[in-house]
Amino acid sequence: MSDISLLNQHVTNLTVQPSLFKDHQEFQQRLYVILDRAFSKIAAGSKKISRLEELKKVYEILKKMTDEDDKKVLQNYIEKTLEDDISIRIVHIISENEGFNAVHDQYNNGHVDIVVESSDLQHKWLGEAKLYAGNKYTQNGLEQLVHDYSKGLPNESGGILIYIDTTQIKSDKIISNWKERLEELAQDDANKLHNLTTLIDPNNASVLHSCHDHHYSNAKYFMKHWCLDLRFN
Repeated sequence: MSDISLLNQHVTNLTVQPSLFKDHQEFQQRLYVILDRAFSKIAAGSKKISRLEELKKVYEILKKMTDEDDKKVLQNYIEKTLEDDISIRIVHIISENEGFNAVHDQYNNGHVDIVVESSDLQHKWLGEAKLYAGNKYTQNGLEQLVHDYSKGLPNESGGILIYIDTTQIKSDKIISNWKERLEELAQDDANKLHNLTTLIDPNNASVLHSCHDHHYSNAKYFMKHWCLDLRFN
């Protein structure tokens, strides 16, 4: 056997491993079914979310504040607290399913809102969550995920979760506006969305799929962008 044949065989033996999923796409498919169920469950019980009613009272206080610096600090606190509360609920639901390990606020070159790995550690999904406050705020989460948290490794993908609680804008409009914003960002190489492709889900206009060439590996990096609607009145 030649040296190159021996090396090829060695590399093949190293890379072929037993897996819970036949490929990363199957991992994503099963995870997304779980996430959709989690969203439905949380949305159905949104009125009972412990912090939601409490924070709505704080919103009323916020409107009466005159000091802009204090107002901004309180606004940031409200957003982060509610984002974390919902994300933790999602993590708990994912973790109830065999084959998936999910954690909140895990360090992955920064503190990621939701990290999901297959139990055999061969697949990873990173989710960044933002309470809806316009495209600019959602963009902050995108930049964290794309620029810092993701590495473009094999069997890795990500997602943006948009939690809607107070706006009157319809969720399909939020997604279509976000799609336009992504396409604008992709025109500037500094935003690291090289060769971006976007597609609104044909079965759900409140879901967007995207793919771009990762700036580290040049591999295709697939993302799913959801709206989780928590409005109940």
